[in-house]
Amino acid sequence: MLKYELVKMTDDLPVCYIVHHQGKKNVAPHWHEALEISYTKCGSIQNFYIDGQNFQTSPGDVLVINSNTIHSVIGSDLGENIALSIIFDYAFLKEMIPDYPNLHFHCYNRPQDYQKPAYQKLQSSLQNFLQLTETSQSILSKLKMRSLIFDILAVLYEHFSTRRVSDPNDNQAIDFIRLRKIIDFIEENYMKELNVTLIANHFDFSPEYFSRFFKQYVGINVKDYLLMIRLQKAYSYVVNSEEKMIDIAYLTGFPNEKSFTTAFKKSYLETPYQFRKKNKLKQ
Repeated sequence: MLKYELVKMTDDLPVCYIVHHQGKKNVAPHWHEALEISYTKCGSIQNFYIDGQNFQTSPGDVLVINSNTIHSVIGSDLGENIALSIIFDYAFLKEMIPDYPNLHFHCYNRPQDYQKPAYQKLQSSLQNFLQLTETSQSILSKLKMRSLIFDILAVLYEHFSTRRVSDPNDNQAIDFIRLRKIIDFIEENYMKELNVTLIANHFDFSPEYFSRFFKQYVGINVKDYLLMIRLQKAYSYVVNSEEKMIDIAYLTGFPNEKSFTTAFKKSYLETPYQFRKKNKLKQ
């Protein structure tokens, strides 16, 4: 399910890595047990939300997303962007750092003065890792990648980690528990007739408060988020099934085929029919 992302490790490495290239990028709010690090090689990622806080990256910027932290990328035109995501396996982290569940990592674009040498080392290791992803995956390159993985983790642990402080009265923590329940509910009911009032009533919020609450932490309003979820579900049907477009519309919560086609074309620049035909030719 989209709300909780199960991370599959890459080959025989204790991480999953993804190289992001140019194009418009939307990643719906989600979380995972793994620790994620994002490195922008060139260009900029705008509207990168981590626990409700908005970040905009520049070349060389590093962002760390802690385990079970809600994060998303909303409406960013990546342009000539190249970025790297490395997602560390939770079991691997626990093995290497037994106290990992009690740690919190702080690395958000702008390091403190005393952290700058370590930040530069982190940037260098991430840049070298990115270069290795562009080479043939030989035994030597995999050994070098493994070495860099340990280097990155060691720098994070030594220079960017603090112990978590448990506070039962932490309002933000309470808010994120609520938000996860809301995202769960939308994920389970996106194919139905949902609206702000219905969702707000389900959680005993007023529509006005609920709208402000959701926009504050997710970065977009409920209507736009619901549309994004429906389009992502529809995309999978268009590319991976033989379902008729009218059936896909109803399966993913659109009131009719016309509204589905209009929304799909606005997001993917082609009608669902055109998109399916093009992707079948590529297979």
